[in-house]
Amino acid sequence: MNARDRIFKALSLQIPDKVPAAPAYLGLYLADFIRQGYIQQYDKKLGESSRCGISHEQDSLFRAEAVRMAYTQAFKVMPDWIFARLGPTKEWASHTEIRRGKDSFLYVDKRSGDSTAHIPSFSPSVTDYVVHRDRPSAEQDIWDISDQVGSIEEMEKQITLVSKKELEEKGLGELPKYIKGIFGDNYFIYFVIDTPFSYLYDILGFRGMMVKLYQDPRLVKYLLTKILNQSLEFVKLFKSVGADGVYIEEVYTSADIISPEFYDEFVYSFNKQYIRQIKEIGLKTILYVCGDIMPRIERIGCLGADALAFEEGKKNFEINLEDIVQKVGKNHCIFGNIDTIQFGTKASKDEMAAQVRKQISIGVKADGFVVSTGSPFPLETDPEQIDTLVQTAHEYVSRKG
Repeated sequence: MNARDRIFKALSLQIPDKVPAAPAYLGLYLADFIRQGYIQQYDKKLGESSRCGISHEQDSLFRAEAVRMAYTQAFKVMPDWIFARLGPTKEWASHTEIRRGKDSFLYVDKRSGDSTAHIPSFSPSVTDYVVHRDRPSAEQDIWDISDQVGSIEEMEKQITLVSKKELEEKGLGELPKYIKGIFGDNYFIYFVIDTPFSYLYDILGFRGMMVKLYQDPRLVKYLLTKILNQSLEFVKLFKSVGADGVYIEEVYTSADIISPEFYDEFVYSFNKQYIRQIKEIGLKTILYVCGDIMPRIERIGCLGADALAFEEGKKNFEINLEDIVQKVGKNHCIFGNIDTIQFGTKASKDEMAAQVRKQISIGVKADGFVVSTGSPFPLETDPEQIDTLVQTAHEYVSRKG
């Protein structure tokens, strides 16, 4: 049984040969490794030259190869899943040139002459296509931009649905196609995508989204519907390039942030149809919910996701894996929530192994279980700690037969 089969078995509530290991957000942890691999390939391509144009196909291949290099160079023991993201657009490649700078490569816009040493990551957000305007960078918190959103009638003039076919024509699917080509059916290929409510943050900001729930619930539901429909076009693209599943990220719905009434009206109802339609498209669903979920854990368990994943306890709330297994472990695969701060950067390898075994002893009481983490590993984590997590998980069921 290979790694992909192992994850599928767990998500399908069947017994795999080994307990699968799927640490969360490895794309974030491996970002520097991927960046280095990508630069190495352009360095070789340039040779003695100082500049070259960018081919969309070759750039996508370089990015895919960099993903392979990152996983195989960072880890001695491979996790069971591989993170994929959408790639650069053909338009970007057509008007961009790469040049050698003094200490780094520069990406130069041939139209404007503007340059940057930052490698464009090209992980477009669903909301980039829902509302066509410049958004703050990912590093900036968005407090309130709701004044940029008008009435439903005004928004209808701004919002257009970009189809899966149009996303393909832009070239966004080439990178994950190459990633799938490299890893084949040996590993579970997954994408990360937000829930409709979580994407609302990009359009309204945090305060804006919370206030609009009271001020204009009709507008909020209109936006959520548009976001859901656009998200599904992305999901169709994920499926077409060979993805196996989606890690659906849910934020801003912790029990200390949003009331049960608003949760049901603006979150639950949209998530229910969202997850159902993703499964109908043919992808496995892992719903990852941030924050204090224990007061509504049974409600989350009614959404129909194949697997449920959660943070580790922190910020004055406790997420108890044993309680989760007891409350929603029937008819669900449960992902573990190992504390990446404690066991990634402060613990020994033996302590990491002991924590993995502890979570397995709890998790196997659910109908399905995958060893995972509650948050991304800090960048300073020794890759051998992650190797220990994966290896320990894989040792468990192989001994049980």
